[in-house]
Amino acid sequence: MKNNKKIWTASVFTTIPEAYPGILSSSLSGKSLKKGTWKLKVVNINEHLKKNNVPTDKKTFGGGAGMVMRSQIVNSFLKKEFSKTQPEKLLYFSPRGKKISQRYIENLSKLDHIGLLCNRFEGIDQRILQNWKFEEISIGDFILSGGDVAAMAVIESTVRLIPDVLMNKNSLKEESFNSYLLEYDQYASPQNWLGFRIPTTLTSGNHMDINKWRLQTSKYITKTKRLDLWKKHLKTKIKNKIHQIKRNIS
Repeated sequence: MKNNKKIWTASVFTTIPEAYPGILSSSLSGKSLKKGTWKLKVVNINEHLKKNNVPTDKKTFGGGAGMVMRSQIVNSFLKKEFSKTQPEKLLYFSPRGKKISQRYIENLSKLDHIGLLCNRFEGIDQRILQNWKFEEISIGDFILSGGDVAAMAVIESTVRLIPDVLMNKNSLKEESFNSYLLEYDQYASPQNWLGFRIPTTLTSGNHMDINKWRLQTSKYITKTKRLDLWKKHLKTKIKNKIHQIKRNIS
């Protein structure tokens, strides 16, 4: 019987293909890439430009600093790349883009193919984003020289959610941002290091007390360090309670 399961694929369109796979070749993402659990396709924009012997960028209309990737150049190589298969979602990194979260990454992991367009200049002609319906996203309120570092971060965080990449599936359930709670403190031997002792609960052997300590610690850390996440956690709890009450009534 044929296995029709598609392999999760990330297509990266970049002017610095030598940067890949980079960190993606290490650890779990690298091992699963070698196994063929997921695919990385790196498209060299420069190769397309050399064949056409045209400049990639031009000064922006209206004046100002920096150069902009020209619409007809980018459009030409995208048409060529998408002639057979187009990714289900096209992403472009921009400071004005939607700031992504773990929930967003989870949704990306459920797709079969995503495309990431990485700029290295001042940006890309806005008409490209409109014509191809690129979704503008951001990994945070800070400036990078291009989209490649951000692309690797998105790919790495998505790949680890693909089945069979992370061996211990329980790790996914206990990680930060599940239920909008940050993860509890982690400790390893020795129990006493430079006068710093680990909480006695963790060495008690009582798993009920350990789980209770972990939950309380997660709540405290989230409340004190990320009030925005704590508020989301409380809202989620209220929504879940309302849903449960409605379900019991019906």
